[in-house]
Amino acid sequence: MDLVMATSAKSTSPHRIKVKKEICSEPDNIKLHRKPPPETAKDFAVAAQVLSSDDIGDAAKLNALQQFIKRNGHVHPAVQVGQILERYRLLLTKAIHAERGALNRAQLQAAYVGQ
Repeated sequence: MDLVMATSAKSTSPHRIKVKKEICSEPDNIKLHRKPPPETAKDFAVAAQVLSSDDIGDAAKLNALQQFIKRNGHVHPAVQVGQILERYRLLLTKAIHAERGALNRAQLQAAYVGQ
């Protein structure tokens, strides 16, 4: 791919710059579906078990996901890491909505008591 640039407004001769189209050596689809290291697969199994448990609270699930991301972020974009990141995003969204709901209830109660 070539980019054409002029050096100044008065310049009539454009300069051509060669730009590499591919930055990485592996095709993206191979990179996404490569097998993660054994320790990542083990951590993924533990994280999946924590996430699927109804007995574990959302705060503990968020903590487990943060630990997984810290330990295994270097293998991203493996599919398993992407799945964990998606669950983390969903749990954060759920926590934000729950907190917002609790704040709204507290404000309504304060307004009601203040009347």
